[in-house]
Amino acid sequence: MSRPTSSRPTSSGPTSSGRTSSGPTSSRPTSTRSRDSATTPSRLDRAAAVALVVVVVGCAVMLAFFAALLVPLRAGTVLIPIAIPIALGAVWFAPKVLELGGIPYVARFLPWVAWLATTYLLGAGSSEGDRLLPAGGGLSTISYVVLLGGAVLGPVAVMLPELRVKSRA
Repeated sequence: MSRPTSSRPTSSGPTSSGRTSSGPTSSRPTSTRSRDSATTPSRLDRAAAVALVVVVVGCAVMLAFFAALLVPLRAGTVLIPIAIPIALGAVWFAPKVLELGGIPYVARFLPWVAWLATTYLLGAGSSEGDRLLPAGGGLSTISYVVLLGGAVLGPVAVMLPELRVKSRA
């Protein structure tokens, strides 16, 4: 079994650095594997990215449900609007986590879409008229701020880093 010969000529003459080379050059082909692996994601990287998106989307859905449950929270007769910061925080930080994970721009909208769909479905109610997000009395203000605040803040949270990068360029 013979080794493949190198396509490079072997010479004893001076090289580009001015030194003379002695003997034949290596017959092994140069590998671009290390250079290519740095630029293209492996299957494990893709699986980790998909797992991160699934976990963040699941957290966004759970926080939407949790915020809807906390809309009617009261301490005695005082209404406590804790659902608003929970909902807006979930919508704001979910795309930030995906951005830190290196997830592509379009996929950063998925937690917001899942949060918005969950919140809408919880507020729409059933055929019997039951709904988790109340629409009457003082609770309606909290419900609307949760729903509309999240609907507006979600795209802003996703697009704001992209706008900052483009404005610097």
